[in-house]
This record gives sequence, C-alpha cells and structure tokens, in this order.
Amino acid sequence: MVLERQPALKLANPHILAQRMDAYSRATGLDAYQLFYMAARRPAFLRLSPPVLKERCEALAKSLALGFEDVLKLLVSQPAFLDVQPDLLRAVSGRVAGELGMRPGAALRVLARLPPSELRGVITRQQPGLIRERLAGLRRMMMRTFGPRRATPEAALLLVARCPPLLALPTKVVEAALAALMSIPPTKGAVMPVVAASGGAGAAASSGGRIRGRSSMFRAILSCPHVLTLPPETLRGRFVMLAAATRIDTPAVVSMLLLQPRLLLADPTRVRQRLEALTFSLMVPRSAALDMVVRQPQLLLYNTETLAENWAGLQRLLGITFDSALSIVTRHPNILCSSQVKLASKLASLEAIFAMPRPRAVLLAVEKPVVLTMSEESFQSSHRVLAPLLALPSPAHLGRLVCREPYLLLESTVKLTAKVSLTASLLGISESEVGAMLARSPHFITKELSYWQTNLDTVTGGLGVSLERAREVVVRYPYLLAAEPTELLSVASASMALVHSSPAWLSVLERADAESLFKCLAGFNDRNREHLQYLVDTGLQSEVSFLNPIIWNRTAFVKRFPRFADWQVAQRATTIARNGLPLPRRPLTWPPGAPTSAASLVGSSPSEIRRHTDEEAWDTDTQAEAGAGSCLILGDDVVPGRMPEAEDSAGSVRQPQPESPRRMAGWVEEGEEMAIAILDGRGRGGVMVAGGGGGLTGTRKPIPRRRKVRRIPTLSSSDEDPPLQPHQLPAQW
Repeated sequence: MVLERQPALKLANPHILAQRMDAYSRATGLDAYQLFYMAARRPAFLRLSPPVLKERCEALAKSLALGFEDVLKLLVSQPAFLDVQPDLLRAVSGRVAGELGMRPGAALRVLARLPPSELRGVITRQQPGLIRERLAGLRRMMMRTFGPRRATPEAALLLVARCPPLLALPTKVVEAALAALMSIPPTKGAVMPVVAASGGAGAAASSGGRIRGRSSMFRAILSCPHVLTLPPETLRGRFVMLAAATRIDTPAVVSMLLLQPRLLLADPTRVRQRLEALTFSLMVPRSAALDMVVRQPQLLLYNTETLAENWAGLQRLLGITFDSALSIVTRHPNILCSSQVKLASKLASLEAIFAMPRPRAVLLAVEKPVVLTMSEESFQSSHRVLAPLLALPSPAHLGRLVCREPYLLLESTVKLTAKVSLTASLLGISESEVGAMLARSPHFITKELSYWQTNLDTVTGGLGVSLERAREVVVRYPYLLAAEPTELLSVASASMALVHSSPAWLSVLERADAESLFKCLAGFNDRNREHLQYLVDTGLQSEVSFLNPIIWNRTAFVKRFPRFADWQVAQRATTIARNGLPLPRRPLTWPPGAPTSAASLVGSSPSEIRRHTDEEAWDTDTQAEAGAGSCLILGDDVVPGRMPEAEDSAGSVRQPQPESPRRMAGWVEEGEEMAIAILDGRGRGGVMVAGGGGGLTGTRKPIPRRRKVRRIPTLSSSDEDPPLQPHQLPAQW
C-alpha cells in the first residue's frame, strides 16, 4: 500500500531506508508502519535528521499546548505540519475553530485530515470566512434534500468533522454527488412506497416510503460522508458494477449500500473476488454467503486471509467443528469481523463478571452466538442491573441463571429496568419482590405490559376473585404473566365452568389459597377435567372436592369410582374428534395398562392383532398425556410431567412419582410382527421349526439391541454444579 501511494520509494536504498526508519523510531517512539505511512503521504520529511524531527515535534507540542503523544498522532495523519511554523499553525487552528464553531483541538484534527494542497490554501488564504460559507452551503444542501429536522447545524458539523475534504470542494460539486446518490433505485421494503388500494392511502404510503428512504440515506451519508467526494459518474458506475459483481438483485444491493456505504469506495473487482473467496476459500455455500454479505456488507471490506484467520480462531476458542462454526457465522456474520484475541477477551470478561466457569461460558456462546457481538461494557451494565435486582446468594448463582435464561443478558438494561418498574406498579409490589419473581421464573419479563394486563384480567375475571387475591396468585406463580392469553383463558373457562356448577365447590374456591387458585387456572388438563365432569354428571360434588388429590390420579379415581369406566365409554361413543370422526372405542376386555402377550393373540386374525395393538398404543398415549397437558406445575415441589398421588391413610400426600414411560411406536410394530409370525410362520427372518405338538412354529431372529444414546451436557447441567434436590427446584411452569 505504501509503494502504491508513493512509487518513488522504490528507488530508495532499502538498507539506508531501514536504518533511517529505525533511527526515527528510537527518537519519536513511532513504529515502522506509522513512519512508512507518513513517508507515503509526505516523503519530504525523510530529509530531516532524527534529532531535528524530535525538536520540531516538541516545538509543536509546546506551541499547541498538547502532549507529545497527541502531536505524534496529528503528524501521522498530516506530516505537512512539520513544514509549518508552530505559532502560525496555532493561529490558523484558532481561526478555523472560530469559523466552524468548535474547539481548537477539534479544528486541528480537521486540518490534519485535509489534503496537503488544501491545507496550504487554508494557511496562506487571505479571504476570511470561506470555510464558514462552505459549511453553511453544506447545511443548505442537506436541508433541501432531507428537511430542516434532520439537517441541523450539528449534522453539518459532523459531516465536516468526519470528512474534512468536503471543505475543499465547491458546494455545487458536493450537491451533484448527493443528487447522484439519491437517484440510486430504492429498495422494495425500506425505501419504495407501499402500493395501497385507495388513492389517499396510496399517497400516504408513498410519502411514508419516501420519508423512510430519506432517513436511511441520511444515516448512510452521516456514517460515511466520503461518498460525497466522488464524482456523480463514478457513483453511478460503482453501483452498476457492484450489482454486476455480486450478482444480487437491485433491492438487496441498495440495502447493502445503506448499511455499508463504504462499498462505493471499494473496487468492484476486489469486492467480487472477496465474495467468491467466501464460497471457495472458506467453503461457505453460495446461498449462505450471499445472505451473509447482504445482512453484514462489511464482510466484503475485509481481506479473505483475515476472515479465514478469524474463522479458525473462532473454532479454536470455542473448540467446535467447522459445521458448528458455519452455523454460528451464518446466523451472526459480524462475528467474522472480530479476531480471536478480541473474542477471547469478551469471553474472559463474561467469565469474570458473572463468575461462571469456562465450559459454561463456551456453551452459552455456542447456544447464543450473539453474546460474542456484545461489548464488555454491556456485560458490566447488565451485571450492575441484575445483581442487586435478583439478590441471589452468590455470583455463581447469577451466572447459572444467565446461562439458563440468556435473554436476561441480551435484554437492554434500560428496557429491563422499565419492565421491572411496570411490573411493580401493575402488581402493587416493590421492585425487590419483582426481582424475587425473576429469580424464580424470569420468562415473564420477555412479554409486554399489555400481555401482563390481559392475563391479570383473566385471573380476576376467570376466578371471580378480587384484584388483591389475583395479584397474590401472580406474584407466587409468575408463569401466569407469561402464559398465552387465549390458552390461559380457554383453560380457566373450561375449569371454572365445572367449578361453578356446585355451591360446595364454590365455597371451597372462596376459601382457597394461592396454590389452589393456581390449580384452578392451570392445574387441570383434559384428563383431570374428565374426572370433574364425571363428578358433575353423577352429582358427587358434595362428596369429593375439586381440589382433592384423587382428581390427579387416574388409578385411585377409577378404584374409588368403578362406574367411571362405563361413563367414559358412553362419553367417547358420543364424542366427535376434531377431524369429524368418532373417537376409537376401547374394548372392555383389555383394561388400560394390561400387558398383552403373544400367546393370547394365537387364533386371532392379523387385522384383529393390528387393531388391538393400535388400541393399546392409543391407551398408552392417553396415559402419557396426563403429565403433558396444561397441568405441568401444581406446587413448588412438583416438576413438569409429574402428578401428585392420592392421600395415604394418614391423610398426607405422598411424593409425586413419574408416570409410566410412553411406549414407542416401534415396540408396538415389533410385537405385532412377532405375533403374525407366530400365527402363520411368515415374517422377516422367520424360520420354520418343528413344534412340540408336531406342527410348525415360526421363530424370529432376535431383535438387535437399541443403541445407547450418550447425553450431551447443556447449560443447565454442568460438571461444576451439584444436582438440585427436590426441595430446591424452583416453582416454574
């Protein structure tokens, strides 16, 4: 790059040049790259001896009232300052600061980024006020295009501060470049107006589309004002060549330019080479590569070697395979713009702030790669908000909670604090109590206030309780705030319709505590409501409370009410499924859960065997659905998928036990095939042998053993954490 900008350096003796650069480095403290950069911009400074160079740097620092390091930074940007007298440079910086309305230090930085020819003109120009006039012209140009609300004096000053060469160009030249930039075809979604049905609506949509387009273009120009220094023909040609090089449709190219206008400053041929390198060098599928560069166009500004190094560094840091790294970078392409050192620094900061071990932090980064795009300041800000709010026993507990519920870390701290305040005002509690709710069940914080208000109204109206009792239930069971409103309303309506059918049950509801009220809202599934419906139809509400543990135990319920089986058969005979067909009728000869042996099927036809196995599989599915419906949590010591047992003789409730596991469909098919092979001697792998009765009996090859599945550790299960005891389980949905 240095030789491209200054080909005359090719004629210099490399040995002498290296010695001179080494002497300059010892005198000033600049490295070789900075010195070569100065030589590329101003090779005349190489005539100065190292002591003279140091003296001029010290004189500039003394005259400008700056530190030695600050003067070196200015000289790297503008080596022509070495040819200007220190007092004259101070006077010029003061005059420019007055015309632009900024501090002298900021004016020096503007002068440092001017072209050397324009800098000489500013220093020797006798006409005052020219810089002020050009700044005012830039603002008038922006006002005509973007309106006075956006084209503020601060915006015009920001353009000049980020791109001082704009002051060296006439206003008409910059205005022509802006007109060419605004003539680029707009995108379909963000810029083009939406076609509406009526004329008035179409005009409003067109106006809204133009406003959004101008806003996007205004932000793009502020982020890279250098595009206004290009001639109009160059701008239009770069856009056409960029679209042809990437072979992407026009709206996608415009979206890329709005996100990264620096693409107009790059060579289109080099952009095409970098896009092809993503596919062929990094082995990214073309569709994925196109999606990556459309969402993160800055990838086309990096060299392929840099992206390959960052890719390999990501794999080494997380200890993942190529496919896993591909999955991460396709979801978050901007991770490829960070080196391994930067990513390792973020990961170490995450470990230190939230007191989590390295494996847990790596698992969090693999499951939520967006964490690697956050800054260390974001981690510290989240910790400052979460630590006093949740008030967990130790920092390690906070780290485990963040790993289990990453949205606590990903949520904006401002938004999180506002949601905590809204929750406290809605429930009439303090923010510390909201923090306790978050520590037990933080998922509700992902919803909005309207969501919470709807569910709270459902609790109040569905149960017919006061607002204070409804708040008490919601505070103890925060899941209710995060439940789907329509589903919660449907479940509560179905349950309370049965409860309201009996005065005895209503009296129990009036005296119920928060746990019982929660059962009324989310403690009954279709299986439990079937028990309640039987009690209603038979008029047994006064004998059995709707909160009796027997409601959640099918075995105990059938044992106490033997006629329930007949009632169930009658109900299913008159019930229509969702597809309009009657529900399958279960034969009474095989009660639920009774095992079926192959010997009992001898003498039956294959169709009867298939019908029986289907009905048996349906029975086991019905039993398994008992813990998978809406009844997932009934108390602090009940975990999802489990149901409480009946009371023992002493009246105490036994510990909840898991129900029988669900029978796999493959086991049913294997039993059916074996039974058919026993009947007719056929079957895959069957062999005819002589039986004890003189006939032929079909045997079958043994079924191969099922492969063992190795459990993969997750964020909630790590070697560093001891397993939770039943009494330590949080009350979550």
